[in-house]
Amino acid sequence: MALCGRRSHGLAGPSSDRDGLLLHNAAFSKKGASIPLFLPRFQGIVPPTSSCPTVGFGGATDQVGAHKPKTRGIPLSITRRAFCEGTALALVGAGLVAGAGLPVIAPALAQAPSTEELMTPGPLGEEAEGKADAPVTLIEYASMTCSHCANFHKTVYPTLKSKYIDTGKVRYIMREFPLDPLAAAGFMLARCAGDNKYFPLIGTLFEQQRDWVVQKPLEPLLAIAKQAGFTQKSFEECLANQKMLEGIEWVRQRGAEKFGVNATPTFFINGKIQRGELTLEALEKEITPYFKS
Repeated sequence: MALCGRRSHGLAGPSSDRDGLLLHNAAFSKKGASIPLFLPRFQGIVPPTSSCPTVGFGGATDQVGAHKPKTRGIPLSITRRAFCEGTALALVGAGLVAGAGLPVIAPALAQAPSTEELMTPGPLGEEAEGKADAPVTLIEYASMTCSHCANFHKTVYPTLKSKYIDTGKVRYIMREFPLDPLAAAGFMLARCAGDNKYFPLIGTLFEQQRDWVVQKPLEPLLAIAKQAGFTQKSFEECLANQKMLEGIEWVRQRGAEKFGVNATPTFFINGKIQRGELTLEALEKEITPYFKS
């Protein structure tokens, strides 16, 4: 199962207990308000790797290939200066950082959520493509720093869009599920881009993921943002938008607590959950029956 989970941030090798570290993220806020994000207890700078584990987070198993560690949270604060210097985000990107067991924030649901619950938009509204009355509604919970999410968007999404979204067969909804502060920053920029630039910028960030999911992400991230029309000023204002960050965190937290999302990518196809990266063949196998009814 190709899944990305939370990765290490900080200064040198994992600690022995691997307890979950609850990051109260003030990285994007000039006021220093905090937003909870779970991170594993790691310290130190380790070179990024090219992939994240395709199975297991360590701990108890509740489904094939998905493990859930027992973790507890402890508070830590991160300053906006640390974010800008890249020190606190030196090791970001599920799928691009070496690491071991990762904490999850909610157990997988034994029962699928109701359609009404699942289709309720967040405080920032939905980012969606395709006809509202399409026979298939595909919801993806993704993280901008997840390598499997990036691969899906590079290899499957183009065909999904041209063959199914643009033809009225599929309505596609992107739901933000950042696994780390840098992933949240990517989503914030996409939200701030405006003028129907959300999905183009999401695509660019996934396509160039290895350029900006690095030890010092600010400069390459700004360079990509400028291609979408950002200035230095608008870039910094976007990343300081606490309301935007809180809205994204609301979506992430609700996905975890209400819908059992605990890794990325996670898909809901007409309400049916599919965990892990989907190939085009696997996706078509799931959606095609709905076109015949």
